[in-house]
Amino acid sequence: MAAMGDASIGMRCAVVSTALILAIGQVQVGAAVPDSDAVGLSSEGTPGVRAQDLGRVSVDADDRSLRFPVTINQRTGPVEYAVVTEQGKIHESVFRTDVEPTHIHLGLLLLGGKPSYAKDLPRNATHELPGELVLISVVWFQDGVETVRPLSDFVVTVNTGYGSRAGPLEPGPWVYNGSIMTGTGIEAQTLGSIVSLMLDPAALVNNPRPGRVNDELHRANPAAFAPGITQFEIVMRLARDVSSEWSSNERSSNERLSNERLSNERLSNEQSSNSVFERRGSTPSLAT
Repeated sequence: MAAMGDASIGMRCAVVSTALILAIGQVQVGAAVPDSDAVGLSSEGTPGVRAQDLGRVSVDADDRSLRFPVTINQRTGPVEYAVVTEQGKIHESVFRTDVEPTHIHLGLLLLGGKPSYAKDLPRNATHELPGELVLISVVWFQDGVETVRPLSDFVVTVNTGYGSRAGPLEPGPWVYNGSIMTGTGIEAQTLGSIVSLMLDPAALVNNPRPGRVNDELHRANPAAFAPGITQFEIVMRLARDVSSEWSSNERSSNERLSNERLSNERLSNEQSSNSVFERRGSTPSLAT
């Protein structure tokens, strides 16, 4: 029995190692992503690890989620990112963190996420982004009470002309595209881009909403922050793992981006999209 147990542990460790190698870009992009069941991250009773800590990222099999700590970076003003690392673009992000993007990437892989590695990102911002839909929440405790709000609550949009409008960021999922793969790993690890509001092939997660090519559209929402709270957690789940009515409503809201808004923003998108990749210095494969 001991030999069988050792073999099982060895197999799980081997699969985790394979996933980590994939995450840091040392194997060919397109190689098979490890099955989450193989490392005990299934909620269906598969023997193995029920939770996995990857640095400061915690992956919970039963909850089908990962979480990591963040702190407030910017309460007001223009933003192009929702979450970056300390080495990222902290002059334009709502939250910042000291976790490794590679660990977030590996955690999403272990949950069964299927990234696109920023392949074929569409220049037309009304087209769907390739990748895995994820739900992102911000969590904090105050006086022993847990509060959970969607990440979109912490961003508002302003009227910049060309049909844009002032108001809250559209609710709904984000897209885990997994970042561009380079010779040394995912570019998110180097540039510190975790969740981007502006279309960024280097980011692990991108904003699928039409305004993602308008670099003047987004602002941090000061009204979303609880007074006196500076420490939060980001919680990510694969949208397909969440069957609640809330998830369904979030998904429907994202899919029901109004035709009039798409039409009004089209001119702004076309004018902005030609320069978004040049300004970021990234050269992914782009689709029309």
